[in-house]
Order: sequence, then C-alpha cells, then structure tokens
Amino acid sequence: MSKTTELLDSVRDIQEPVPPESSSALVLGLVALLIVLLTIAALVTLHKRRNKINRELRSELQAIESDQPETALVKIAVILRRVMHHIHGDKINHLEGNQWLDALNSTFSTRYFTQGNGVVLGNTLYNTTSLSKTDTRVLARDVSKLISKTRFDKKLSAHRVASMSPQP
Repeated sequence: MSKTTELLDSVRDIQEPVPPESSSALVLGLVALLIVLLTIAALVTLHKRRNKINRELRSELQAIESDQPETALVKIAVILRRVMHHIHGDKINHLEGNQWLDALNSTFSTRYFTQGNGVVLGNTLYNTTSLSKTDTRVLARDVSKLISKTRFDKKLSAHRVASMSPQP
C-alpha cells in the first residue's frame, strides 16, 4: 500500500458533536432570566414614579406651610381631594363632613381625620371663625407624612383641582 492510501484510510468522516441534553434547559433558563430582569426593570420604574409623585405632593404641602391659615387649609383640602380622587375615582366626589373624614381615615389607615388635627378638614373647614385657630403648618406636615406612606400608580394631575375643590 502506498503512503497516500494509508493516510486516506485513516481519515474518518466529520461527525457533528452530540448536543448536550441540557440545551433546552439552558434556553429555558435564559428566558426565565430575561423575564426576571424585565420585571425588575418595571418595578424600579414604578418605584421611581411613586417616589416622584410623593415628593411632588410633599413639596406642595411644604410650600403651603407659609400661607395664611384660611388659604393653607383650603389648599390642603384640595390636595387631599386630588389624592382621594386618584385612589378612589369619582365615587368620593359626593363625600363631605364625617363621611369624608371616615373615607380619609380608611384610605390612610389612621384616625387622624376624626380624632386628631385632621378633623378640621370636615365641616369645620367652612367655619371661618375657627380656621384662624388652626395650625396649618402642623396639619400640612401631618398630611405630608400620611401621603408619604401612600403608593400611587400614576401621576396626579393638577388640572383636577377645580373640579375637586371642596363644596361649601
């Protein structure tokens, strides 16, 4: 035999390697990882949006602290109407007095609006003689703390203010 024939006889056909049995598991793992990463990204975005809304509302309330008591109280009431309308929709628009205060308590998981300083945001809001006695700085800070514990899914728009201002 010639050397060439020997070499040709020793050459074998090229064979594809057998794919590992775990290739489908690898693909599934990559898909699961992608889903987890997308979920985390969505949660981070939602968290940033919620924090931005809370910061904006707290800034509004902080600016109100320097207003005259009568003006500040109405502005605080309007902010609470915006927040409540955002959370509950139109079904809170008819609430006033004790029903309004109970709804606020329920939403913010507190008794502040029926047994604390927040009671002034009920029917007392329309009694101008007692408004000057109200410490609106403390009220604004307290409402700010309550709002900071609340989660919002979308931006509260200031254009709703006119339609949500308290009715005398």
